[in-house]
Amino acid sequence: MNTASSVEALEASIFFSSISTLTEILIMNRNIITKKQRMNTIGSGLIEIERFRKDYFLTWLKQSCIKTSIKFNLHVDATYIRPITHDKQDVAFKTSNVLACNSSDFASLLNTKFDKILAEESEFIAKGSGWTLVSIDGLQLRINLVNPLKGGAYLDLPKFIREKKAIINVKNKDKYCFKYSILTKYDTRSNKSLFNQKYFDFLEKKSGLDFKCIDFPTQINQIKKFERLNNVSVNVYSTIFPLFINNKEEKNHFDLFLINNHKTSHYCYIKDFSRFIRSQKTKNCSKLIICKRCFTTFGNKPCKSKLWGETGLTEHKKMCSKNELGRSIMFEEGKENKFIFFKSYKKTFRIPFVIYADFECILKPKQTNEFTETSKKPQVSKTYITHLHEIMSYAFYVKVDYNIISEKLMQQFKIPTNIIIYRGIDAAKKFIENMIDISKKINDIYQINVPMITLTEKEEKEFQIAKVCKICLLSFEENELYKVRDHCHITGKYRQCICFKCNFEITNPSFVPIFFHNLSYDSHFIIRELVYFIKTLGEYSDLYLKTDVAILTDVFENFRDLCLSTLSLDPDHHMTAPGFAFDYMLKYTKYTKVKLDKLTD
Repeated sequence: MNTASSVEALEASIFFSSISTLTEILIMNRNIITKKQRMNTIGSGLIEIERFRKDYFLTWLKQSCIKTSIKFNLHVDATYIRPITHDKQDVAFKTSNVLACNSSDFASLLNTKFDKILAEESEFIAKGSGWTLVSIDGLQLRINLVNPLKGGAYLDLPKFIREKKAIINVKNKDKYCFKYSILTKYDTRSNKSLFNQKYFDFLEKKSGLDFKCIDFPTQINQIKKFERLNNVSVNVYSTIFPLFINNKEEKNHFDLFLINNHKTSHYCYIKDFSRFIRSQKTKNCSKLIICKRCFTTFGNKPCKSKLWGETGLTEHKKMCSKNELGRSIMFEEGKENKFIFFKSYKKTFRIPFVIYADFECILKPKQTNEFTETSKKPQVSKTYITHLHEIMSYAFYVKVDYNIISEKLMQQFKIPTNIIIYRGIDAAKKFIENMIDISKKINDIYQINVPMITLTEKEEKEFQIAKVCKICLLSFEENELYKVRDHCHITGKYRQCICFKCNFEITNPSFVPIFFHNLSYDSHFIIRELVYFIKTLGEYSDLYLKTDVAILTDVFENFRDLCLSTLSLDPDHHMTAPGFAFDYMLKYTKYTKVKLDKLTD
């Protein structure tokens, strides 16, 4: 088969079909693509799929966006082989959904998605130790139609929201609820929920707002156009989270509430935002100053220790506006997603590097004149600052798992193996510099990729007779899981027989845990017995600091050993004790076959 005829046959194999909830799916025939890959592109990798983006994908994406917005993703099926062991594996690469409309730059979006597929392939080959592409078995463009939220006919508010008396809900019978909710701000009647067409026509002329730029019922994505043409700002909220937020509020600003009953939606006007949110934040009935992005509250009473009042809100907005809006993501319903299971198998492995550290401070008295000047100023409280805590020194110790990291590597990368103490100026800055330097060296060690050492006869026999994955405990045969030889990429030693999915999960940490601890008051009595050779206060502080770090290391390493031996979890993977306890709860229920229902509402 020559190249021209192969391409022609390949192009003829593209067709549409309807599958499940997917509106359209673009598929390339398995046999033809496999044949072409083997004959013409073997060794070139998945980069071969990129040539289809302009001729076919762009056309179908643009046609799908004519009447509505869409979400689309790419899905690639491929076959790989490991030449040494002749192991064969079918692999699927896919991207997340991306939202697109008629005006989107589809070429740029497709470039990003193809790059993501190629990056996933590179990661798979790097982790899989010798996989080679044999064939591309399928390329799918999955397109989903989007049904955006939009306001329509009147809906009654839930009782708990209605009783707040913070929202005006106009009882309209048509699809113009967005217009009426905006115009309600100018309504001077006592009963603002009553609908009167002539009165709202009068309010529209009075407000000077142009509603011709948007459609009715109004979709949320059209609000931006309304804002731009009328020089106003609009925020839209639901019962769970903000739907549409402006970082900067104009002088003419509107807060709207969008209620939904799964069939239609309805806009309402929020007349008192503090009353609308207050009961969720506090039982206090006084008016609160609230950030409309994250619902952080600020009191009206002056306070030295935290932000308060309008000034506090202004300072808070400088940071809050840089963050994306949070979204409450609930579990999807369905048989496969009904229960929650332990999946953090990576956390069952001991982290090779952990740092234990501590600071020492000195109390520096404030100058007399400074104290006097401060005391003369009007004070909100009668508390005066007489001393300041200043960092004087620090100590840290890098704890290493020598079963994984050899002393030769520690020397090669110049990572300290003793407790390091620094006492002097800019201690905090020096500490940060030390941590960054050591973290970079540790990251370089984590990048080491030593090929697997040939298995012994005993290890190979254990691998061949293995029936279940040593990590997730699932049967290879019953769950159609492909078993692989897991090895340490730093030492090259074979570890165990696990499934393909767990092999992807187990990677080196992307962080270095650093633990701090305040030594308890009782330790002063221990140190007092050791000070006979100490000549200065600085040497006393160094001994105190060194003992603090040594005890912290000893206690926490014993705790890690206990957790790994009894719970098979390393607590250093977790930021908090509740997070560690939650993971073990999931792990325990998996072994006991107890099923925990997911929250779906």
